[in-house]
Amino acid sequence: MGHRPERYETNFLFADTHTWSNSLVMGVRYSFAHRIWHAMSAGLGGNAVKEIGLTGVPAGAFPAMTVAGVAALGSSNERLQSPIRQHQWAANFTYARGHHIVKFGSEIRKSINVDINRPSISGDFGFATTGTGLPGDAKTGFGMASFLLGFANSFSLRDTDPLDRYSWYLAGFLSDDWKITPDFTLNLGVRWETDTPIIDKNDRMNGFDMTSINPVSGTPGVVRFAGTGGWPRRPYEPDWNNFAPRLGFAWRVLGSPRWVLRGGYGVFFEHPFAHGVPNAASLGFERSAALSSPDNGITPALLLAQGVNVTLQPPVRDDRFGAVPPGKPATTNVAFYEAGRRTGYSQQFNLTLQRELPGNMVIEISGLGNLGRKLPITTLSINQVPPALMGPGSAQARRPFPQFNNVQILVPTMGAHNYYAGSVRLEKRLSHGFSLLASHTWSRNIGIIDQSGSGTLGDDQIFQDYYNRRLDKGPLSIDIVHRFSASAIYDLPWGKGRRWLSQGPAAALLGGWTIGSIVNVQSGGPFTVTMQTNTTNAFSAGALRANLLRDPNLPAEQRRLDRWFDTDAFAAPPPYTFGNAGRGIVRADGRVNFDFSLNKNFPWGERRGVQLRVDLFNAFNHPDFGLPARAMGAPAFGTVTSASAPRVIQLGLRMEF
Repeated sequence: MGHRPERYETNFLFADTHTWSNSLVMGVRYSFAHRIWHAMSAGLGGNAVKEIGLTGVPAGAFPAMTVAGVAALGSSNERLQSPIRQHQWAANFTYARGHHIVKFGSEIRKSINVDINRPSISGDFGFATTGTGLPGDAKTGFGMASFLLGFANSFSLRDTDPLDRYSWYLAGFLSDDWKITPDFTLNLGVRWETDTPIIDKNDRMNGFDMTSINPVSGTPGVVRFAGTGGWPRRPYEPDWNNFAPRLGFAWRVLGSPRWVLRGGYGVFFEHPFAHGVPNAASLGFERSAALSSPDNGITPALLLAQGVNVTLQPPVRDDRFGAVPPGKPATTNVAFYEAGRRTGYSQQFNLTLQRELPGNMVIEISGLGNLGRKLPITTLSINQVPPALMGPGSAQARRPFPQFNNVQILVPTMGAHNYYAGSVRLEKRLSHGFSLLASHTWSRNIGIIDQSGSGTLGDDQIFQDYYNRRLDKGPLSIDIVHRFSASAIYDLPWGKGRRWLSQGPAAALLGGWTIGSIVNVQSGGPFTVTMQTNTTNAFSAGALRANLLRDPNLPAEQRRLDRWFDTDAFAAPPPYTFGNAGRGIVRADGRVNFDFSLNKNFPWGERRGVQLRVDLFNAFNHPDFGLPARAMGAPAFGTVTSASAPRVIQLGLRMEF
């Protein structure tokens, strides 16, 4: 359920370029951006809570119901960002002298976000298969049955106070393009930049002390508040050592006009909030609560018929905040930034050899790499029962912080990946009415990061066991081993202004035709097999994976839509244990797509004309299958139920005048 967001935006830009001398040019710029964003779910402000008889939660929205194996029902959210504002000042200088072109400059940017965030106004209720299954059995139970019984496995609610937060971006750079000889140019440079930690103007931000003893439970873990009791206003220390060297060169090999060798290396830093969490860590300044089953679904978090019984706002913000005594149901979720949070970066390098060929053609062979380090990844749950303590009974009491429900590090900077690629590229520049660009790339991308929105190729299931991150490293969803792409345009050589039949009725009939094509062929992306039911009873960091018995990938001739991979290669882990299957070990279908276009141009005077166009998308009607069902225990496990769009033919008529 959704509602179209409302937005308002205004921008202002002032820029000036001044030539101080024949060798020095200065550019200065100031920009101001101001926008308002208001998004809300359908039914906001209604009386659905009262109409369905649900008690103990605020009214004004339709509660969200997440049922295992069924599409989500309802949404109770509203977010008003008013304003999102940014000031930017930048100055750049270019100085040319002799064989050097030196560039230097700086940038200062202040970002402001005033946010009223209400992600769960009337509550989010989760219904798992464990509510109606046999204890410890991953193959029994149905999420819909749990929903019909009102057997909720989890509940959360969050509605923040206004959050007025800001951060600064600071940067400076220096580079030199040095033409050492007519055949060799060297590029040298360094850039420094940092994003300061986001700060709340009213100190409405929380942290978490993992070692101090909580006075309520007698166990480690205390919620702290910005600027209170000696706790810093900043959620983590700034990262001041972000120096990024750059090196590049271009060499006309041995003075040859046909051979060019290029290469480069550089370090590039990532924005610390690439995952977008400007309104997180507001515990103590929001109406929030959370409940979960203490024993993996044997006991419900709550029964809908009995309503919700939680306190939405503890009265004081001190060391007791949100904690419960041992044995009591925990009601507070804690999210915080790690104190040692760093800025993510990547080291990028490439080496390319180009050769000019007869016929206006160029062939290029290149190798490149991208090594990412300290990258922010999906929020990580750390309140998981240690493997040595896993077993039946109440798992809540065995958690590291039993006084709280869930404890999470917000987008921790522990991601890493290694991307290597080699490619061959052939380009024919337009001549005699024909142009071509074709390339083949071999690449691998292995790491521990996630890529949001890339699920059409593969999927990302990073975490399983917080205490054993070894299996979290694997092929990423964009690990496409082979990819071939080509595009071509050919003006048929008949008609006016072309090689043959340039006059007469035949020229009018056969002339003006153009054929174009785009081809993409690539191998399939990886995906991970998980269990539909988590039987660890450990509040694990992520979904439970299956046990691997053998290679699950089937030969191409054995793949079927109802059995895309060897489903018998997986087995359910015994209760209270984790699966041993790695991340991204199974491959989805690849992509084969041919698009063609056929155009006929009819000149009409000197400046006018009509174009008739026929486009064929997926011209050979080749089906590219979607990801198979990959949750073991689900009825359709291993089955493909989606495919790419079939052939589409499009006719168009365009007039030019």
